[in-house]
Amino acid sequence: AVASSAPVLAKLDFLEYLQVVQNSLAYAGGQQCVNQVRDAFAAVTAMLQDPNSWATVQTRFNTCAPLANVNDVYTLYSNLMGYFMGVVQYDNEIPTALKITDICTMMTNVTDPVAALVNVNNALNKGVCQDVSYADLIQSMKNVTQTDSGERQWTYHTCTEFGYIRTTDADATSQPVGTV
Repeated sequence: AVASSAPVLAKLDFLEYLQVVQNSLAYAGGQQCVNQVRDAFAAVTAMLQDPNSWATVQTRFNTCAPLANVNDVYTLYSNLMGYFMGVVQYDNEIPTALKITDICTMMTNVTDPVAALVNVNNALNKGVCQDVSYADLIQSMKNVTQTDSGERQWTYHTCTEFGYIRTTDADATSQPVGTV
């Protein structure tokens, strides 16, 4: 099969993906953008490691329901990472979508890195609460009549046919979202 966005080398542990995200953020927004993103994820990671802080995270990131377990925490973290991965991957392809320069401006116009990340979250969610329920995610993947964006099909393709697993396994200095 041929696809314009296909990686040349299939890898199970595709840690280089986030290295490209970091390089793109640095190119479009400078090292200050990368540092602010890295600091934001470090702070959010510290908050998520303490269940007593989950209520604060839920409020700040406008989750639809409380974080109930560690799988919900990972789902939230994945969503937050996905914002940066998606903006970088589709930069300048969708005229009305945020661009790398937009999210870097949002990240660097505020001194508090978590507040900056909240701003990115709010801009991309357009005021709608964020579903971070892992159980809901699994349930949606079981829906074989789905006709939405193709998330189920993409997940199946990447997990079972291709092994295109984007990870945070790279050294923390070579990618912006920390290691989970």
